[in-house]
Amino acid sequence: SIIEDKIYVIWTDNTTGNGDVYFKRSMDNGGTFGGTENLSNNTGASLSPNTAASGNNVYVIWTDNTTGNGDVYFKRSMNNGGTFGGTENLSNNLGRSSEPDVTLDQEEVYITWTDYTTGNGDVYFKASPDSGFTFSSVKNLSNNTGASLSPHIAASGNNVYVIWTD
Repeated sequence: SIIEDKIYVIWTDNTTGNGDVYFKRSMDNGGTFGGTENLSNNTGASLSPNTAASGNNVYVIWTDNTTGNGDVYFKRSMNNGGTFGGTENLSNNLGRSSEPDVTLDQEEVYITWTDYTTGNGDVYFKASPDSGFTFSSVKNLSNNTGASLSPHIAASGNNVYVIWTD
């Protein structure tokens, strides 16, 4: 993500042996970058990171199989990525959760992912009205018998748009 002269970079790396999500930032248009931070830092395989930023806030999501089935995790920084708060499990269910996407509209944070709790793959959604401090309950957007995959999300004003293949 790029906000004014700030650049936020995330990636996965298996240096630890299991795969973790790493973060780095530049506060001068990419002229220099700070240290590398391991955001997931757990025993599971962390994959598919995604990020969004607005103002001083940086949001990072990814999937991780620490629980044995794959869940969507969320971290927030309120100071341009200087420090991050705790890790929150947003999906926290028995199905495999994958392909997370995140978008913002001012203080609103919107997250979607593919989830296999119903057995066939559905597109799930959560929203936060307060910069990621609290989230709504999960909503199944596709809720059909087909395999709903590869969700992408965008927001503008009061409108939220989610697309996927089915």
